[in-house]
Amino acid sequence: TSFYFWAQYSNPTNITSTAKIKFLNFVFLSPFMNEYFQITGFASVEITDGHGEIIDIDALDRAMPKFMYENGTLNYEHSTPIGKIISWSKTEKDGKPALQITAILHDNHLTKQIIQEIKSGKLNAFSIRGSALQTIGNVVTELELYEISLVHEPANPEATVERYQIIKMLTKSKNKTFISAIKCKNMNFIDNLRTKAK
Repeated sequence: TSFYFWAQYSNPTNITSTAKIKFLNFVFLSPFMNEYFQITGFASVEITDGHGEIIDIDALDRAMPKFMYENGTLNYEHSTPIGKIISWSKTEKDGKPALQITAILHDNHLTKQIIQEIKSGKLNAFSIRGSALQTIGNVVTELELYEISLVHEPANPEATVERYQIIKMLTKSKNKTFISAIKCKNMNFIDNLRTKAK
């Protein structure tokens, strides 16, 4: 038995906080899990990357709703899906515009190995893949985003994993009630995300 959920909530250390949940899609979690693994970091920072390009953070932010609606997957080294992105926000890193993301990892054999690499600091960066729709010089001002990955060697050296959290789960019976509550609260947000993605 298993269930699928993907949620953003107001207090990431307390999964019972359903009042401000914003959206629902799918991430694999076992109902018998006692905890799950969440990571937060910078998908991109507005600097010249290893390809000689600067990704405009406003452009990346505009590309996120379609990416989240159609995909929202977090990959490993631009290949294997390992989780789902549950939130994003524009912010700064050392005074430079940046896009921060938070993701939940799937519960399987591969991600258990990946989690150990994250904890040890060996796997500590993000990389994005997309198509430039408009550029000004070397600045990508509009893009379509295809993928966000955890990688060992990022094109953008500032696109780093900043922290991880181990989130405690509820009992199986409470999880079922929690999932039902999420479904009731998220349909309007999904409709809004669908509209923005078009």
